[in-house]
Amino acid sequence: SILPIETVYAGDQDLDFRHRRMSTGIGPDISFLDLTIVFDDSAAGLREGGWAMNPFAMLASQFAQVILMDADAGFFEAPNHVFDEIPDLKDSGTLFWHDRALTFGGGADHHIWLRSVFANRILSPTLAQGLFRRQKLGQ
Repeated sequence: SILPIETVYAGDQDLDFRHRRMSTGIGPDISFLDLTIVFDDSAAGLREGGWAMNPFAMLASQFAQVILMDADAGFFEAPNHVFDEIPDLKDSGTLFWHDRALTFGGGADHHIWLRSVFANRILSPTLAQGLFRRQKLGQ
């Protein structure tokens, strides 16, 4: 890929210096951002956050356009075209990929919560057709 990579972490216990140093050998344009330096961790709770760090990662990023990926996700081809060629991203400024839509034991409760969040909101066609929105979990 020709896109730069910014790896975000929350303190050395999340991603220690040795692993950051090893990762820089993967490609030419890799940088690291410690969120605990940017945000007050006593208020944000980033060190315990896991996936909850994602909005903070986007806010603190040095880039105007961000591809936020889980640590266990990857592209099958270089994502260089994503910002220019995907209509949903061009139309709304956001694009969400399908992740595991597991119930975590909650089942219908997740859908009740989701419907309440989206009540009285105009959904993009993409979001309206999403698997979670249509209650097709685990697919």
